[in-house]
Amino acid sequence: MHAKAIPLVDEQFQESVSGAITIRAFEAGHFVRQKLMHRMASCAQLQWLCDGVETWTDLNMTVLREFTITVAFAIALFGAYSQSSNLQIDPATLLLVHFSVTMHLGRLQHLIRQTHSLRSSLARAAQYINATLVPQADIMQPTSMNTVDKCWPSCGLIVFNRVFACYNNVSNDKDAHIGSLSPMVLRNVSFTIYPGQHIGIVGRTGSGKTSIAMALLGLLPPTSGQILIDNMDITHVPLATLREKLGIVPQSTYVFPGTVRENLDPWKQYGDNQIRHSLDLVGLNDININTTNVDTWSAGQRQLLGLARAILKQVRILILDEATAFINAETSQHLHMVIRRCFQNCTVITIAHRIQSVLDCHSVLVVSNGTICESGPPSDLAACAGSAFSQM
Repeated sequence: MHAKAIPLVDEQFQESVSGAITIRAFEAGHFVRQKLMHRMASCAQLQWLCDGVETWTDLNMTVLREFTITVAFAIALFGAYSQSSNLQIDPATLLLVHFSVTMHLGRLQHLIRQTHSLRSSLARAAQYINATLVPQADIMQPTSMNTVDKCWPSCGLIVFNRVFACYNNVSNDKDAHIGSLSPMVLRNVSFTIYPGQHIGIVGRTGSGKTSIAMALLGLLPPTSGQILIDNMDITHVPLATLREKLGIVPQSTYVFPGTVRENLDPWKQYGDNQIRHSLDLVGLNDININTTNVDTWSAGQRQLLGLARAILKQVRILILDEATAFINAETSQHLHMVIRRCFQNCTVITIAHRIQSVLDCHSVLVVSNGTICESGPPSDLAACAGSAFSQM
């Protein structure tokens, strides 16, 4: 058990360091921290038990060795003063017995110490021998239909109906009881986004605005309520299809090792002219689609590349999750101009911390403690002196 606990702690550290940006973006710091603390506590408890067993074994073997030596010397001492010749022991023989007993008990003590390590090694070997590949479980299995129309979503209508959600549903099975420590991140969230609307979602850090996007993408399954896209419950849609049909530009666009073409179209579903056209629309017309230096691009270029992915897929719903947080004002202005030009007939959800990023939206949702506390046109909310939007 201890041998299994140590890799879990190391794995958690590595995942937390490499995914620090994602953890902050999804506001999952509390969940990750509790999960790490649980694993460290379990590892410490198992280490304490192992040390206790080893100490107990050493103590018992030491007592046994000293007891055996004491008995041997007592017999020798008794024989020395005894009148019977059968009980008299030669000092050389006694010394030989002493060293023999000490050596064999020391070997026995070492063998017992190694027994735990040997059992762990055999258990790990048996685990590898008997291991079978287990397919990754789908977080949200289709319930009433396995396929959707190829044109879905054709309109871009989004409805949240009394949605409650927490991170319990996505807890690792090994740490499922940690989920009880996670708060409800969405509480009775209800709103409707009509086709073609550009909606802004704002709120302070930890308010739950990113959790709405996670729920829409199937990353945060609701504990109750419904999420509908074009009147279809997303729990009836396979995850791969759901995420393929939605476009997202995260806070920091991830680029894969390879060419620009492979980053935009890894499955080779589009032609070169289509890829070049999507790059032209976002202002990357001077980029060679076969270049491989994508990892050296600036943050602004990476965000435009992420936007080009959504244009190439011709999505009806686009999610911008703090997409302008790490880019300069000029690139941010250019990105919003591209969105207004290329996605004017699409449903666009802009998640932002700065209200300047959502002033051009048709409507704004203000999120606080996992609930929608305000909604309406940004101009109306900004004009109201007592509104939460005007005080941000």
